[in-house]
Amino acid sequence: ECLHNDSLRTALSVSRLSAFAHQIATGMTYLEAQGLIHRDLAARNILVFSDRKVKTRAFFLSVK
Repeated sequence: ECLHNDSLRTALSVSRLSAFAHQIATGMTYLEAQGLIHRDLAARNILVFSDRKVKTRAFFLSVK
């Protein structure tokens, strides 16, 4: 939905996209520390929650 809104789409600068990538990597690090693996990390499972935050859809596998 965010990408369909022209005003939000133009706000997605390289620095903002880099921040999104950092959020995703931090989330994956947290999951690994909890003994979980995201079973389907792909762009289609990253949700743009707001103009400054992304969320990852949950497909977890416990490895502990």
